[in-house]
Amino acid sequence: MALVPTYRPAGLSDKERRHRRRYLSITLLTCLVLVMIGSTIHVVMLGALRLRDMRKLATYDLTEESARERAAGEDITLQENHEAGRTATSGYSVTAAQRLLGREQWEQLDGMVRVPAGPFVMGTDLERADAQDKPQHKVSLPAFYLDKYLVTNAQYARFVVAANRRPPIDWKGGRVPQGELLNPVTMVTWSDAAAYCGWAGKRLPHEAEFEKAGRGTDGRRWPWGDKMDPSRLNTYYNVGSSTNVTAYPQGASVYGAYDLAGNVAEWFTGCGVDLTRLRLDRLRQCSPGGHGRWSRACPGS
Repeated sequence: MALVPTYRPAGLSDKERRHRRRYLSITLLTCLVLVMIGSTIHVVMLGALRLRDMRKLATYDLTEESARERAAGEDITLQENHEAGRTATSGYSVTAAQRLLGREQWEQLDGMVRVPAGPFVMGTDLERADAQDKPQHKVSLPAFYLDKYLVTNAQYARFVVAANRRPPIDWKGGRVPQGELLNPVTMVTWSDAAAYCGWAGKRLPHEAEFEKAGRGTDGRRWPWGDKMDPSRLNTYYNVGSSTNVTAYPQGASVYGAYDLAGNVAEWFTGCGVDLTRLRLDRLRQCSPGGHGRWSRACPGS
């Protein structure tokens, strides 16, 4: 029986070993560089897609952007002139302001919801929450009424005429922007908001009242429950501007108040608030509580 010799490769020399290690190192380095280049391209593509999406959400034609740019401080000057009354007054008469809407529409907008007396969960213990929202605690309030809807441009127009107040700065010629009669009024100061409420025989809600009206008594995170649902509110990324105050019945709170989340920010009153630092925004008004009692106010208010 013949034996077949076994092939035994010769051992690698030191030079060959060094060559192979160098080749392997170059191969690994090349793969690492390719991964980094691919990751960079991916991030750049994601950024481009994000910018494209944001351009689509812009509330004006971006080809007009140069005409909308303002010099540093220009907004401050415009607002100061407006606050000093050196801009246009109301473009409506008392009769014209009343005719902006029909009787049924006025009655609908003047509707209020009752928030019953009792305790509720205020604040949160969530780790990522802002410090001023912590800790979660119980607060007891007397009954009160809150406007069912945000105060609209149409409602504010009646106030501007009746009280001889300056209109918001974005009302060209002192008139409500076209198609926005039922949108919430914006660009009003806290003092404007408080004056409007006084004219209407009401007042701004306190922070605790606002939170109870939106969260109910079970500590929910949103007026409708604990899960965020963009179909229930006007958020910047699915609308891009303010909307009709009646547009989101599916987002109403347990007491029936609309837009307690989304659409626009709102003014309220309360203790420990530096009103000079709050930005121009929105108002919702609040009326006396049940049985003719006013909800609790801060000392000296």
